[in-house]
Amino acid sequence: MTPDKASFDSPETKPWLDKFYSVNENWIAEDRRKLLAFARDLLNSDYAGHRLTFQLFAQSPPFAHLAAVYRNFDWEGPLEFVRKAADLSDRVMKTAGAAI
Repeated sequence: MTPDKASFDSPETKPWLDKFYSVNENWIAEDRRKLLAFARDLLNSDYAGHRLTFQLFAQSPPFAHLAAVYRNFDWEGPLEFVRKAADLSDRVMKTAGAAI
């Protein structure tokens, strides 16, 4: 996450941001801030960026949520529904249960 423009303009934080956001004499902090803000604006809003960052880093990444759902989901009902809807034999459920 990149600090907002007010942080780059603030007398308290400007020296730190100038120091750590400057790459070299060609890429000063202000240019880097502008480039990062431009990329952020192309992708999403400030609020959406904060929410996405919070979700990905403060909670957990999407693959962890999917894994938790997969591990805790009761597959018996949906499998039985598909078996009946597709008119499959009972033998299918014996092998499907082993695969899960």
